[in-house]
Amino acid sequence: MENILQTEHDLNNANRLLFCRGWYALVAGDETGGIKTCEQAISIETILGQTNMARQYTFILTNIQRNKQNPGDSAYFM
Repeated sequence: MENILQTEHDLNNANRLLFCRGWYALVAGDETGGIKTCEQAISIETILGQTNMARQYTFILTNIQRNKQNPGDSAYFM
């Protein structure tokens, strides 16, 4: 599985979609559900040993939450 993950990246792309869906839900108003979905994506990356990606998603989620509270301050793109 680790070899497939390294070469195919299909699981990474599927997990990125999961994270983006959580991001969208959070910004669209479902803060609890959106955060939960993003955290699921972070957990999957951690379980798969993709700690760098888990850290990146955690950083992005923190910024999404900050930007939601202060929407005029900045924007975040992935």
